[in-house]
Amino acid sequence: MRKLIFLLLFINIQLFAQTKQANTVGSEIIADAPCQILKYDNQGNMNGIPVFVYIHDSNNFTNKNDLIDISISLKNASNTIFDSPLTFDNYSDSAFQNLISCKSINDNYFDIQAFDSSSAVKDSLTTINFTKDTNWWIPPVTLVSITQTHWYFMFLIPAEKLAGYDDIIDLKVDFNLDYETDQYKYLRVFRYADSIPKMQDWYRGDTHFHGFMTQNNAEIGFPYEASRVVAKISGLDWITVTDHSCDYDNYGTSMYLNWQKLGEQIEFLNAEDSDFVYIRGIEMSVDNSAGDVVHALVYPPADLPFNLTYLGDGGGDLLGTDITVDDVLSSLSQSGGFAYAAHPFSEGDKLSSLVGGNVWNLSDSKFPANDALAPSVGNVICNDTNQLSDIFSTDTTLLFKSNLIGGQIWNMRNSVQTTDEAYDPWNANYSSTVPFAPLDSLDPLFCNNRYRQNRDVINFLWKKSLRLKNHNNSLGNWKFYISAGSDAHGSFNYSNTDLTLEITGNINNNAIGKLSTLAYCPNGMGINGTNILQAFKNGNTVLSDGPICTMKITLESDEIIIGEDSILSIAETQQAMLSLQMITTSIYGDISYLKLIGYTQDSIYNLELPINNNDFALNLSDVLTDLFGNTPENEYFMLTTEMETVKDYGALANLYKIPLERFHCYTNPIYLKINNLVSIENVDLTSKINVFPNPCSENFSIEISDIQVKIEEIIVYDLLMHKIQNIHFPKTESNKIAIQLPDNNFKSGIYFIEVKTDKKRYLSRIIKQ
Repeated sequence: MRKLIFLLLFINIQLFAQTKQANTVGSEIIADAPCQILKYDNQGNMNGIPVFVYIHDSNNFTNKNDLIDISISLKNASNTIFDSPLTFDNYSDSAFQNLISCKSINDNYFDIQAFDSSSAVKDSLTTINFTKDTNWWIPPVTLVSITQTHWYFMFLIPAEKLAGYDDIIDLKVDFNLDYETDQYKYLRVFRYADSIPKMQDWYRGDTHFHGFMTQNNAEIGFPYEASRVVAKISGLDWITVTDHSCDYDNYGTSMYLNWQKLGEQIEFLNAEDSDFVYIRGIEMSVDNSAGDVVHALVYPPADLPFNLTYLGDGGGDLLGTDITVDDVLSSLSQSGGFAYAAHPFSEGDKLSSLVGGNVWNLSDSKFPANDALAPSVGNVICNDTNQLSDIFSTDTTLLFKSNLIGGQIWNMRNSVQTTDEAYDPWNANYSSTVPFAPLDSLDPLFCNNRYRQNRDVINFLWKKSLRLKNHNNSLGNWKFYISAGSDAHGSFNYSNTDLTLEITGNINNNAIGKLSTLAYCPNGMGINGTNILQAFKNGNTVLSDGPICTMKITLESDEIIIGEDSILSIAETQQAMLSLQMITTSIYGDISYLKLIGYTQDSIYNLELPINNNDFALNLSDVLTDLFGNTPENEYFMLTTEMETVKDYGALANLYKIPLERFHCYTNPIYLKINNLVSIENVDLTSKINVFPNPCSENFSIEISDIQVKIEEIIVYDLLMHKIQNIHFPKTESNKIAIQLPDNNFKSGIYFIEVKTDKKRYLSRIIKQ
C-alpha cells in the first residue's frame, strides 16, 4: 500500500500490540465479539453477531489514528482460508446504518469523540468505509481521524450473512490505517442452537464485571451499552458493575462526579431496557491487616440501589490506599450496603506485588498456616497468624465482621491459555506460534484450582460458624455466603488482562458470561435490581459456569430456600421433602454427578444422589439419615448441593482447544436445626403437681391437685429436655397414679416429668437416687 512509501518519514514508535487492555506504550485498536452466543432469539429467528470496535488513547499527535476502512471476513473455524470481506453495497443507506449501534457520543468530560454515522458508509470492497476527513496526500484518501481518548461503535453482522456457516465461526477484522501498520484481529464465535440453562424465578448474572470506568495503565473496560448487548446474547440477565475504586481519579475532574455519572448512566440504561439490569457497585482497593492491598466487592442497599456513596480514595493501583478493610465495612453501616471479599484466599487470587497486593488474611490457628499444603491443592497463603484477621470480628457478639456477607470464591473461568499470541490465540489464521492450550491442572491460575483453594477456607469457616453458633445461639453475622463472577474487563471473546506490555503474563479464554451467580427472585429482578440485591445479601444464590442445580425444603405450608435457616421438629422432618431441580443443555454436556453435602460443626458428609434430568423430591428425614447416619439434633448443621456436567468435544476439540470440559453448579447452604426438645408452651406451671417420694428409686406416684382431670400420658426428660421415655395410660378418672420405672432406664440424677391430661399439661421435677 502507498502508505509504506512514507514509512521512513513517519516512524511508528508505538506498540499497537494489545487487542484488549491498555498496557501498551501506544493506543489500542480493538475488535471484539462474544465468545458464545445463542444462535436463535426467543422468537426463533437467527441472531446476528455483534462486533464491537473500540479505539483507545488516540489523544496526542504520536497516537493519532487515521482509519480509512474496516473489513470483516468470515470462515468456518475448520477452514484455513477466510472468505472475501463482507460488503453491503446492495443495502439501502438506512438498512446499512441500522447495523451500527452503541455509537460513541461527543463528551468533553471523558474525552469521547463522536462517531459520525454519516461518514461511515457502505462500500463494494470493504465492510465499512469512512469519509469524515480527507488527508492531504496525492491522491487524497477519505478517512476518519481519531484524536481523542475514546471512539467506538458496534456493528451487527446480520443473520443473512451467516447463512451456510457452521456454528463455530472465525472472524478477521482488518483495520486499514493511513500511514500506519494495518491491524488484524482474529476472533472465534461459538453459536449454540440449544439454550443457556434457565430456571423459573432464577436470574443469571455476573457479580464482578468491569466496564468503562475501569481505566488505568494496565486495564480498560468497555462501554456499558455495548457490554449489555453481549451480556444478553450470552445468556445473562443482570450485571453488578464493579469498576476499580483506584481508577476513579484517572479521568474526569472528580472521583465523586465520576461515580455520580456512572449512576446516571446505569439508571438510564435500566429504564431503557427492563429485560436487563445493571447494578452499580464498586471493587474497592483496601488494606488488609498486614497493610497489603486486597479487593472488596461493595454493593448498595437492596431497597436503595443508588444510595451507596463513593467510598474510595483513588489509591491502590500503584500508590496504595489509605482505606482499610475495617474502614469500608464500617462506612457501609451508614448506607445499608454490604460487601463480599473479592477472590479472597487462593494463590491465583493474590494481587500483584507491583501494587503491593496480597489476599485476605484468615488468622486462625486451627487452619493450616502459610506455606503449608492446602487441603485440596497447592499451598496456603491466606493464614498469617502473626497478623490480625480480615474476616473475623473483634466484637464478641458477631462472628464475621459487620457488613461482610461472604466471599466471591469463584473468579474468572480460564481453562485454556497462551503466553505468546495476543492477536490470534484461537489460531483462527492457522499460523499462530503458540495458540490456546489447556491449562496445567496444577497451575495456581487454573480456575478450578482457585475455586478449590478458596473452598478449603470456606469449608473451614462453615464448620467454625456452626460450632460457635451452637455454643452461643445469640451469635450474630455467623453466615458466610459464596458467589461467582467473571472479573471480565470488557473481554467479550477472550481476556489478556494478565498480559503486561506483551512481556509477561497470559491470555486466556475468560470472558463475560463465563462465570455467573444465579439469584432467586420469585417476584422478578425488581426495579434497578432491588430483588437481585436482596437475594444476594440473603445468600439465596447458586454459583454456576453453565448448568443449574437448586434445592429447597418444602413443608405442609412453608418452604425453606437456599440461604435461610430454620428449626424443625422431628415430626416436621418426617413430613418435609427435600426438593431438587437441575438442568443442563447440550452446551454443557451430561450430568456426571449430583451430590448432597452436609456440614456439622465437626465434619463434612457427602451423599451421591440419583442423576435425574427431571425435578425430584426426597423425604427429608430419610435423606438426613442416609447422609449423616445419626442426624444431628439440637444443633445447627448445613446442607449444600453440587452438580457436575461433562462436555466431550470429540472431533471439535481442536477448535475448542481442549478435549473436554467439566462444568459445575454449587449452592449456598440451607441451615437447619432438628429440635427434639419439649416445648413448655401451654404447660401449666402454676397448678399443683405432687411427685412422691422425691427423691425416688424406681417407684413414685403422681398426684394432681385438680381432681377433674384424666391422665393420658407421662413423658420423662433429662435436664437438657431430651425425651427419654413416655408411658401411655388408658383414660382414668383418678388424679393420682403410681409409676414404676425400670432401674436400667435411668441413672441417678435430675429429671423432668410432663403429665398430659385431657385438659392440661403439667411439668414437675424429680430426683432419681
